[in-house]
Amino acid sequence: DKIKVKTEIAIPVQLQIDTTDIVAILGNLIDNALSALQDVSAEERYLTLKVVFSQKRLIIRTSNPYCGDIMCKNGKIVTSKKAHDLHGYGLNNIARAVDKYKGYMEINYSDNIYTVDIIMYI
Repeated sequence: DKIKVKTEIAIPVQLQIDTTDIVAILGNLIDNALSALQDVSAEERYLTLKVVFSQKRLIIRTSNPYCGDIMCKNGKIVTSKKAHDLHGYGLNNIARAVDKYKGYMEINYSDNIYTVDIIMYI
């Protein structure tokens, strides 16, 4: 059940971002990664988390392996969890918080590696 975690965090003590927004972003990113890692073999489990502030930009990146297929509907990723009505809100909550700071989010998944890149202007 162990997960190798690699972090790079370089942010100032005070950021001009609402606590609820950063919690929504990081909480959902980490929750999604941990959920995906449950299906990955123990020796291949890792999570990379980068949170860096540079030139008035908050840069966030998560990367982790996954197994199976990424499901999409109307060009958007949808939850693979069985209780669809209880899950699947995380990426939308992240997108809302990112939009609030006129930022953008890019999701890439190939070779069984799922990566989310976010840039927000703070």
